[in-house]
Amino acid sequence: MPKRAQLTPKKLPNGNWQLNVPANLSGTGSRSRPEYGSKQEALVEAKRLRGHIAKHGSGSTRFTSSEANDAQAALSIIREANLREHSDLTLKAAARYYVEHLRKEECAQTFEEVLHRSVDSRKIRRKWSTNHDQETIAVMQGPLPHSSSDESERIKDRGFLHHYGSVAIDLITEDQILEFLSEYYASSASNYNRALRTIKPVFKYAHDRSMIGYDPTHVIHRRDNKKSPEVLSTKEFNRVIELIQTDEYRELAAGIAILMFAGLRPSELMGNRDKNPLDWDKVILKPEGVHKKPYIHVPPESDKLKEGRLVHIEPNLMKWLESFSKTERTGPICGFSTLGSKYNRLRNEAGLKGKHDVFRHSFGTYHYHQYSDMGRTMKQMGHTNPKTFKDHYHNYNPEEDAPHLYWRLLPNGASLDNVVEFAS
Repeated sequence: MPKRAQLTPKKLPNGNWQLNVPANLSGTGSRSRPEYGSKQEALVEAKRLRGHIAKHGSGSTRFTSSEANDAQAALSIIREANLREHSDLTLKAAARYYVEHLRKEECAQTFEEVLHRSVDSRKIRRKWSTNHDQETIAVMQGPLPHSSSDESERIKDRGFLHHYGSVAIDLITEDQILEFLSEYYASSASNYNRALRTIKPVFKYAHDRSMIGYDPTHVIHRRDNKKSPEVLSTKEFNRVIELIQTDEYRELAAGIAILMFAGLRPSELMGNRDKNPLDWDKVILKPEGVHKKPYIHVPPESDKLKEGRLVHIEPNLMKWLESFSKTERTGPICGFSTLGSKYNRLRNEAGLKGKHDVFRHSFGTYHYHQYSDMGRTMKQMGHTNPKTFKDHYHNYNPEEDAPHLYWRLLPNGASLDNVVEFAS
């Protein structure tokens, strides 16, 4: 039979009564000295402890009346829940699960909090373009009705933050993300992919730092956006050449010729909010030193890959550039900030509305099919991925003799002077 415990109350200078409960009798496993307002309260608790220890031993759990009531109520809740898959659930397991739930809730980060941390982290590694910033804002905060709209007009209910910004990131599900994409970005594969590539890095950031146990975007894939390249037909490129020789579009002629026959990206030629337009001093018609043939220098700050490149000037492009006098060949060739509206009008008048990369695609297609040298064309264009190049240009079958005609598009009155071999 367990030894009877002796617990004698002791009066303290402050008037309270104290029990000295040794470690072997304490429910916590360490000595405790609880205080009571009166001797009678201390004696009642001492009697309860002695009786409980005598019956169950010193290693048993000792509940106060309040604790016992709480435990009984908790067990009743578990029994009344009638959980089929958790029929063996104990009070201990339930308490542990609930504490873990509260701990996670205290540590939980909202999606908006993780978004800001994710963006800051990525901006440290790589400078973002204005377009990338605007794309992120449009997907997260909602798009503007049009480019000149005021910030107050932003369509917030089409932004991801409107729906999930204040939600703990570990509570956002794959189905919710798919529902958002389907509701607001399903109009085209490019729109869908744009939204997905904005949302996905936030969840990856959270997963990499153990904020979430599972990345819900891991199984959400880009939509196939592959389509045949838009290339100028013979009718279209003849119309463009006709237009740039009119008085209305004369100041665009050099820029359009460079887009068509040198394959520069529009931003490399015309600039944007982050890039200055290409100057005439980067067009070297009479090279000296190691470079024997005319070229255009695309500097690193203008090049998409930030490496810079030299683009050889083909014979017909040489004729277009030489049609401008030396006094005209100064300053920006074709800046979008000054000529953008006229550039768009020309495209519309030539029937090219919506064909955003048609000049560059035409260059790549007709250059490759003229020379049958993929490496040469890729170098001119600043391409680094052979698969992407093949997808766009390798298998395209131009109409009739379009490649031959394309490289003989010249200003009125000019000729190629019996040139047999183009620049290499």
